[in-house]
Amino acid sequence: MSKAMKSIVEDFEAFYRRVENYRLNINDQVARKDDCKAAYEGLYLLNQRIKNDLKDKDLEKKEKRVCHNLLDDCYLKGLLELRVIATHIKNDVSKKSGTTIIYSPSGPPVKINAEVSANSLFSDNIYEVANASSGVNTIDHLKYLNAAKHRIAKELDKLH
Repeated sequence: MSKAMKSIVEDFEAFYRRVENYRLNINDQVARKDDCKAAYEGLYLLNQRIKNDLKDKDLEKKEKRVCHNLLDDCYLKGLLELRVIATHIKNDVSKKSGTTIIYSPSGPPVKINAEVSANSLFSDNIYEVANASSGVNTIDHLKYLNAAKHRIAKELDKLH
């Protein structure tokens, strides 16, 4: 495994720990909100590591393919949109469309108004979104983050 890929794996492990901290503190109303946001931030840091290390010539061909697969994953991209909301940053996609699409680990995509406040989105583990075409959809942060953890781990397992 290349040095660059070892750094990516370390950042994945850091993300994994943040999700576990969130899981452990899910019943603590104050810690839950901060740990949830921290988990999304960990996913963002992993994403940035992958983008930066893809420029590194040290990555092997198979490692580059895994990195591209992770960057192209629509589900992970959607979770990164939630991180954008958590940090009150409006990205170009949200500005253009007014909505952000989050792909569910199982079920239909969930559309969220890009103007939703971080306080309401992260006030509880489960956020409900009224959707005209499919009724009420829920974003279960722990379920979504665990699914991301498993998707990334599955992709990284291809290196063995």
